[in-house]
Amino acid sequence: MKTLDETDKKIIKIINDNCEQGTTKIGRKIGLSHTAVRSRLKRLKRDLIKV
Repeated sequence: MKTLDETDKKIIKIINDNCEQGTTKIGRKIGLSHTAVRSRLKRLKRDLIKV
């Protein structure tokens, strides 16, 4: 099992606070593109957690 980095933790916190936000809005909050956020969410779903 892989460990979470700080960016993954930030994404998870944002989703926990408001799960209706899109990847673009999440990306703006943490300084990533929506594509990068989408890739991280896909990896999290596959490897670590159920979101």
